[in-house]
Amino acid sequence: MSRLSRTMIPLALALSACATAVSARDQGPATGAVDAWFRNAKQPLCVSPDGNDVRCTKRNDPHYAIGYAPGGDAAIAVVRFQADPTGNAENLAVATFRSEGGRWTFVRKVENVFGQGPDRIAFEGRKAVFTMRVLRDGDGRCCPTGTKRYAVQVP
Repeated sequence: MSRLSRTMIPLALALSACATAVSARDQGPATGAVDAWFRNAKQPLCVSPDGNDVRCTKRNDPHYAIGYAPGGDAAIAVVRFQADPTGNAENLAVATFRSEGGRWTFVRKVENVFGQGPDRIAFEGRKAVFTMRVLRDGDGRCCPTGTKRYAVQVP
């Protein structure tokens, strides 16, 4: 294998991984509003290592799953992140958004959603429907085997 090949192949793989991460992050027209809410929530979602509430940043490694209502005028976002990036705990926040005149805005935070997921978000009328994997008796914290279905009203 030539020296050029040994250099170019790892570089190409690294660049393709970066391109994939960027495109996976963009999940439609509400992505900017979701990101703005995550970073600037009225009650900050993240904490400093000493336990104080702080604004979230890219360092909190957010991952968004965004579902859009039929017609594209409402959305729900499930955000997985590390509230304290010095630890290894994963946090979850869910919120709804609305498009008014092509501008996406935060509507409300959805409380009491727990688990790992969702694998996908569907809609039944004006309700976002999704399933989260949850712990059952005897499950290790890493590996929930139960499921819980959520149906959340969207604006």
